Amino acid sequence: MHKPVLDRLVCAACRGDVNWQVAAAEAGDVLSATAACASCGATYEVRDGVAILAPFDAQDIWRDSTRGLADALAAEPATRQALMGVPLFDLNGADLVFRAMVHEARGELAAAAQAIATADPLLYGAEQRACRDALLAACVRHCAASDWVLDVASGRGTLVELLARAGIPVVASDLSAVAMLRLRARMADAGLTDMVDCLVADAAALPFADASIPAATTYVGLQNIPDPRPALAELRRACNGAFRNVGYGYPPDDAANRAALTDLGFTATADLDSLSSAAASAGWATAVLEECRSRAQPTPRGEVIAGGAVDALPVSATTLEWYLLEAS
Repeated sequence: MHKPVLDRLVCAACRGDVNWQVAAAEAGDVLSATAACASCGATYEVRDGVAILAPFDAQDIWRDSTRGLADALAAEPATRQALMGVPLFDLNGADLVFRAMVHEARGELAAAAQAIATADPLLYGAEQRACRDALLAACVRHCAASDWVLDVASGRGTLVELLARAGIPVVASDLSAVAMLRLRARMADAGLTDMVDCLVADAAALPFADASIPAATTYVGLQNIPDPRPALAELRRACNGAFRNVGYGYPPDDAANRAALTDLGFTATADLDSLSSAAASAGWATAVLEECRSRAQPTPRGEVIAGGAVDALPVSATTLEWYLLEAS
């Protein structure tokens, strides 16, 4: 975490001043530090270059899935051999993602990246990938004039890396500490740490002062939050520029996938109209910058990790309605 970025952060609980005590740094990159809020006493840290301003033991899907997979493989050596001891092209797309998770947990970043790259065309059809890539590229172009960008719900950091490679400084953020520690390691391996800072933070409790973020982005991040309205309201408070969201929704007549969304509690992002309404309730005015449609099949499930799911949706074949939505 670069010192100027660290100095921008405020208390996530009360937005008071945070006093950092740096323990280790390298060329202005803070690797280890502790802090306390001058107002409420909340404590924070920088660990392995990642600023942690949310509870480290918060609900963490990345951590829990990694632990679950490790436990399963430890209990079943034959399954471990079938996942890790065969050529990549012997595995289906979902199992390649699980293999990448094991490599990442071991710090084997090149092997993990190769597994993810091999998995992508096996998980998603050519139309899906074309829409995704076109809208991600458009999002990067629209951010080109920004001094820096906050990316929320960054996950694996797909959009983060594209922004960084385009020369746009970006602060990646996610509630998962495991996701951010791994993203930091990948960015270091790619030589991009000069462009990327990693932050563990709740999108509904951002550690930034009012109107201090020049621009914000997310790639399907809001779709992973059952009720995105608190995060949208928090972004409205902290952002003084545009918030750009790359996502997709489902057609009105797609009964099967809409029922699955309802069962999972994700109705606020079911389609563009629903997300726009949620954004409007948080004080945003929205505009669609670009759109794209693609046919999509249910994402394949694991074969070695029998039934293991990478994506819960779609549950049946559909047409995804992709969009780049700008809120300002």
